[in-house]
Amino acid sequence: MAAPKDAPRDVQSSAVVTPKIVVGPHPVGQVSVTALSPHLCLIAERVLACGPELATRTADEVLRTIPAYHGVPWEQVRDQALTNLQRAATTLISAQIPSPNEVNEASVADIRASQGVPVQDVLHAYRISLALIKDELTRISEDIPGEAVIMAIYLLWETADVVADQLAVHHQEAEVRAARRDERFLIDTLTRLLSGTVTTAELSKSAAHLRLPLDGPVVVLRASAADREKLLSLKSMLTRQLCGQAGPAPLLGLIDGHLAGIVRELPDLSGIPVTIGVARAPDVKSVPAAWFEATHALETARVFDLQGVHQFSDLALRAVVVSQKDVGRLLWERYFAGFATDLIGRDLIIQSVGALFDHGMNINRAAVSIHVHPNTLRHRLRRFQEKTGCDLENFEAALEVWWAIQYSRTLTNGTEDGE
Repeated sequence: MAAPKDAPRDVQSSAVVTPKIVVGPHPVGQVSVTALSPHLCLIAERVLACGPELATRTADEVLRTIPAYHGVPWEQVRDQALTNLQRAATTLISAQIPSPNEVNEASVADIRASQGVPVQDVLHAYRISLALIKDELTRISEDIPGEAVIMAIYLLWETADVVADQLAVHHQEAEVRAARRDERFLIDTLTRLLSGTVTTAELSKSAAHLRLPLDGPVVVLRASAADREKLLSLKSMLTRQLCGQAGPAPLLGLIDGHLAGIVRELPDLSGIPVTIGVARAPDVKSVPAAWFEATHALETARVFDLQGVHQFSDLALRAVVVSQKDVGRLLWERYFAGFATDLIGRDLIIQSVGALFDHGMNINRAAVSIHVHPNTLRHRLRRFQEKTGCDLENFEAALEVWWAIQYSRTLTNGTEDGE
């Protein structure tokens, strides 16, 4: 941030500088600011004379009291203190509080935001700088009329309000820009990691920037939901839970309408209304293969309208059903074509036999799941066996019926035209 052009840089004598005075606001009950301008200019001259020493004290105090500034070079803090002092002197000389348009804090806000200094700490540092200037102003003004000293302090604190407001606005804008840059970098890196198009050198650099572990196993996930807000909610939940644990932060982002991610471990996600495919990779270099597996698991789970977390190994047989549609169609026709004249009865039979498979062939649990009495379920199963001649206690026959029912569920979920 450049110093105001009309601020005296180097005082050679004790003569009072007499600039063009613009009448500005002043405390109620005080004399006209025009009458006080010679005294205000003298105060500004004296403040500038002790500028280097005052800036040094400011830098020391800021670095001593604000931990967020420990990573900021001392020279930067000192130079900013000098800028603050020059602005204060210009305000006293002109006897006018600057307008927001005259205060440009964008550069220092950008720098502090990039250094990770929170806005409240930036404002704290500015207040320290102004407080030291005020203390020095009071010390060097013993022979100056009290009205001028009060006016000087008033002008400085009013200017401080304008500067603080601009610092807050520009710092927030800088944080938003930085967050967007980080998000773009994260998405680009995550996309390339999952697709296997990142080089070894780029991998090391990206891993350091994103705190991604290069060694050790990781979990790759791909999640889908009809409502985008559910994916954002899942992303927030995973970030909140996993960032609180030891180890690297999760790498998560929305890619092609899905939530994609690489995490060290996956927390308990039971009951979550999202479909998630996951796969484990022995290290980051093996992520592309795990991504393919997680994607396959997700696609299979979505076909069967399954929510929650699924590994491909848990859905392998269902994946075969999805890929071998001709086999499913043949088995469907073998076991359910005979019910074509009684579609309502067929649907009840499919529901009943499907519930039996879903609950490990336990009739009581299956009956509860479809809200019927166990005897009602037994009656429907006998009817199915009489109609088809199929013995569900025979493993091979039961597997064929299970396959036919899973095939019918893929039709229900819209993966193929219904029959």
